[in-house]
Amino acid sequence: MGGAKNCPETPRQKMIGMMYLVLTAMLALNVSTDILNGFTMVDDSLHNSVDAANSRNSKMYRDFEEATQQNPEKMQDWYNRAVELGHRADSLYNYIQGFKEQIVVLADGQKAVDERIAAGIDPTREIQGKDNRDVAGQYAIVEGNGAILRDVIAMYRDYIIELAEHKPELANEFKNIFACDKMWNEHIKDSVAWEVGMFDGMPVCACITVLTKMQSDIRTTESEMIFYLMDQTDAGDLRVNKLNAYVIPKSDYVIQGA
Repeated sequence: MGGAKNCPETPRQKMIGMMYLVLTAMLALNVSTDILNGFTMVDDSLHNSVDAANSRNSKMYRDFEEATQQNPEKMQDWYNRAVELGHRADSLYNYIQGFKEQIVVLADGQKAVDERIAAGIDPTREIQGKDNRDVAGQYAIVEGNGAILRDVIAMYRDYIIELAEHKPELANEFKNIFACDKMWNEHIKDSVAWEVGMFDGMPVCACITVLTKMQSDIRTTESEMIFYLMDQTDAGDLRVNKLNAYVIPKSDYVIQGA
């Protein structure tokens, strides 16, 4: 386990991130069908990334558990922290999923959402009202759910920053990924609350993609933290990677003529 390293961002993940930024910039200028379809394409790619991260994380948790069973004295405490990490990551992931579903209910109606669920389809995909620019703001801002989401994200961010206390670069990374401070609004030339900047006047498909990206970030940072916790199980070990020969005298003085 000593060789575990943080998960680097893959070229595919970088491409998805770049597409997301480009589409967001274009959205400020024009809401065309092509742009809306572009968000759907990015959302699909993010779902693939989430699936891959889920498989990777499940394997790491299993490996961690097996290693802990073999050496509980050394590893139990760190494994317990990993289990708690998994619970908290799942909780936030599922909360965001519910948030997405409620926006889609407002856009497409409860009946359409129920039909997708009954068919085994993620109800936040294949959205009919993806160009609706009112319902996300209604749910997140008017009904106050965006502020709740902001606080939930902040609590998770603070938790994993504290968990990564021995690795400041990870803590800084998490601080940026899960930032939920005020955002600059170009139209009013002033800063606005995070939830206003995220959801006010945004088409449904863009909001859903933003939220799926959050879910992807949760799974990716979860992977990084599992690696980190595995590394901590070896942090106090003395590691030998080189041997040198030395002549060590039995006495610290020499008798002349001896």
